[in-house]
Amino acid sequence: MPNVMWEKGISCKGCHIFHEESGGRTLKRETSVSKAEACEGCHGKGFARILENWEVATEKKLSQILTIYTRASREVNRARRPYAQKAKALIEDAAFNIDLVEQGKSVHNMRYSQELLQAAYTIMTEALDLIKSSYEPEAFLVSSREIPTECANCHAGIEEISSPIFGIQFSHNRHLIEEKIPCSTCHSNVRKHGEFIATKKNCASCHHEESPKDCMACHTIQKTFYQGGTVNGLQVPENIMSHAEVFCSDCHFGEGDQVVRSHKNKCLDCHEEDYLELFSEWQDSVKGLIRDVRSALKESKKLKLSEAEKAELLKIENVLQKIEFDGSLGIHNFPFIEEFLSTSQKTLKSLRDKSSDRL
Repeated sequence: MPNVMWEKGISCKGCHIFHEESGGRTLKRETSVSKAEACEGCHGKGFARILENWEVATEKKLSQILTIYTRASREVNRARRPYAQKAKALIEDAAFNIDLVEQGKSVHNMRYSQELLQAAYTIMTEALDLIKSSYEPEAFLVSSREIPTECANCHAGIEEISSPIFGIQFSHNRHLIEEKIPCSTCHSNVRKHGEFIATKKNCASCHHEESPKDCMACHTIQKTFYQGGTVNGLQVPENIMSHAEVFCSDCHFGEGDQVVRSHKNKCLDCHEEDYLELFSEWQDSVKGLIRDVRSALKESKKLKLSEAEKAELLKIENVLQKIEFDGSLGIHNFPFIEEFLSTSQKTLKSLRDKSSDRL
């Protein structure tokens, strides 16, 4: 099962394009090494993430399979005849596969590495069955058998990668392996390779088929802004409405207990008409602040900044991203969100001013 890049005529030097000094004190030489940036030389910006995902996925898979191997080999080593020797031979075969992935580096052939680990798992379960062991290892599945070939060639191991989507941590494992949802449900190659095309409505068609028992179990960012907590080290105070025990269902349940996106008219269930205008004012204010801070961040990244200033920039960007993921435009906690965005504006202006003074 050769690497598809090898089949396309890409040699080792296609990826090993960086040079590092190696060797001892008396013999020094340059070694050609590969880095994630090498992917972007051919595939374009953003493809470095593929290599990073491969490394993360392999680390998780190896950790899982080595845990199983440790227990399985212990079971086999203390087993008695008649099948002990055959079981030990199987365990050695499994160890060979695992070593090949560890020593050969999975990134050289990610899909085959996944198959080797899957084969190791199957071999070990055979050995355990032979000796009638009571140990039942947890299921070990790889995405290369579950997703279309054209995706698996490059995205083997994607089941181990989780990403924030709409402010919620999305598990590829649960959707791809457990629920058998095809890649094309969320991604398209029509306009751009791998373009994310799913919407909140698509997600809700499954997740909101029935009214959830606990909204906060999934909507963790919204929970933090509403009920209080920490966001990137910042303490978020509890919203006054949360303190008054106004629940998600009071604003987000429509007819027949269907989950809906709340609207300012919902305020009239409890408040006077003045709140309609207040609702709009809050959202307009936060929308403008988000736009201004996002623009200021873009400009600030062009400046020559110290490491501490870069860290401050990253912190603002991370919290801003969570405010955008929250999706309420300030309604879940207007005092905190407005204050943070206003303070961020001043901080970014200060950074730009300092940078100008240095010139």
